[in-house]
Amino acid sequence: MSDQNQPLNASAPSNPGAVLLQARTALGLSREQLAERLHMRPHQIEALECHEQERWPEAVFTIAQVRRLAAALGLDAEPVVEAFRADLSQQTNEASPAAKAVFQLGRSEPTAQAKREEGQRNWLQEGKKDNTPKASPVRFQRPSWLVPSIGVVALLAIGGVAISRNLPALQGQLAAIPKLWPKTPAKPSADAAVAATPKPQPRTLELSLSEPVWMSVRQLAGQKQLFEGLMQPGPHSFPLGTGVQVLAGRPDLVMAHIGDQPPKALGSIETIQWVTFKPPVAAGSATDPNAG
Repeated sequence: MSDQNQPLNASAPSNPGAVLLQARTALGLSREQLAERLHMRPHQIEALECHEQERWPEAVFTIAQVRRLAAALGLDAEPVVEAFRADLSQQTNEASPAAKAVFQLGRSEPTAQAKREEGQRNWLQEGKKDNTPKASPVRFQRPSWLVPSIGVVALLAIGGVAISRNLPALQGQLAAIPKLWPKTPAKPSADAAVAATPKPQPRTLELSLSEPVWMSVRQLAGQKQLFEGLMQPGPHSFPLGTGVQVLAGRPDLVMAHIGDQPPKALGSIETIQWVTFKPPVAAGSATDPNAG
């Protein structure tokens, strides 16, 4: 039925659905548009708006439809629902005991289960009788192995709790038992082995000249002369032994070092004296101005 051909009772003062009709019209919605939004049938909205009680479903579903329509139209749902409930209550007073029981179920509606069921009715099948014979419920037969299995699981759970409670005491008893086998000494790591290996000591004194310099090199023990004269530029090596002494005419042009020590000049240009070098194990390099 179109919105233009409204029944006479649509605007009657006793019609609680007039509020829904006015709100829908104010929003510029047709019944078809509103029904599509709410997944309802247009004739269901028309029955509620026009107070056609003979076309209403059971009380609990009627209240659910009214609540959904009021919420969709931006109305306070509770006053509208109460108006429909009052109308349904008057109708129920003249109904059979079975109908009264259904209505009372609708009044206890604000439960989670009732709200979930509101909108689940298949309105496409409304008015059709289901003549399909219902199958008898299938009875579940408990397997014979279920009870023993439950017992085993319970025993395992109890045993696990007992072990967890006595675990500290068991650990203490195990710690008190003497070891029956000797501990295997841990093998030294590769880094420890490398660190323990004695580092070879340098055996030579390295001299490097940038220009020709008059030089004299001798052993510390016995004063044996190793070199004396004009030494040419470049690197020169001398056996370190127990020590070596060096004298240069230009100490500032001679760089000397032992092993991986950084090279250092023999001295300043004004300081011409014997410089003594000894192996690092005995002592570091040192000057000996009183030598020779």
